[in-house]
Amino acid sequence: MNHSFRLLCVLVFTSWNLINTHCAESVYKIPEQSVACSVSNYIVMKVKPAGWSVFKVQAIVLINRLVQRKAGSTEFVEEINDHWSSVPQGWHQIHVIVEAFSQQYDTEQSAVRAVGAHALGDSIEGVCRPISFFSKDKCSVISQK
Repeated sequence: MNHSFRLLCVLVFTSWNLINTHCAESVYKIPEQSVACSVSNYIVMKVKPAGWSVFKVQAIVLINRLVQRKAGSTEFVEEINDHWSSVPQGWHQIHVIVEAFSQQYDTEQSAVRAVGAHALGDSIEGVCRPISFFSKDKCSVISQK
């Protein structure tokens, strides 16, 4: 076996090990005080002063902040990989991308009826909130089939 081929085999093996290392499964758990939800669920939330709002779960995500690779650059790297940075606040916390409906309801039951009737009105899509925003003490989850 020639030297170049052997070097190539070592590089491929090393690269594969690095890829496998980065592909290791990570498990993230919703905090106990937050509602357990899935994509396409609706969340009905008590809002102040009096009323209820409705959100539809579009995605459950992790967010990584980016920093410029160098000043003025259009290239970015994950902040956690910046050796000058500490662990970013909120790093590896579950976030939820929701559709937020603008209509507010007087009671939780009227909000639930609106979800069932698909009569929720105008909304804003792509709103991102940490899962802790949707706490069990002020939210309930509605599964739609």
